Amino acid sequence: MPSEAVNAMTRDEWRELGFFYDRDDTEKCWRLVGSKEGLGRFSDLLRAYAANPRHDAKSEHDHFDKATSLL
Repeated sequence: MPSEAVNAMTRDEWRELGFFYDRDDTEKCWRLVGSKEGLGRFSDLLRAYAANPRHDAKSEHDHFDKATSLL
């Protein structure tokens, strides 16, 4: 289990990004939560990721932050 310091750092990073997500393995779905601006940013990141030919192969995940070069 992460320490409170790690949890606080994670919360701050999500706030800066403007959205966060969680997944429900039982329901097999994702839940996105964020500000209108943050969710718009998520949409932009997702479209940029999907449009990039280097992502044609299956991958586990990618990391994004407020300084991402995708936008």
